[in-house]
Amino acid sequence: MPGVDHNPPIYHPDDTRSVPVCRRMIHLADAAEQLGDTPELLGAELVSSAVRHPGGRGVALRLSAAPPVS
Repeated sequence: MPGVDHNPPIYHPDDTRSVPVCRRMIHLADAAEQLGDTPELLGAELVSSAVRHPGGRGVALRLSAAPPVS
């Protein structure tokens, strides 16, 4: 359906507790894909950086599957 975001971002506060929460979200979303630790580690690093250098807006995390690269 055009104009409908089927994968909206999930917002978290600028707080160090957001890092393990986001990491767990990525882990659960990735369980079916079995891509290993890489997406989880990258996501945790990005969220950690966003929390360390806050802009006062919190952290938004959106998970989506990219099509395979051929």
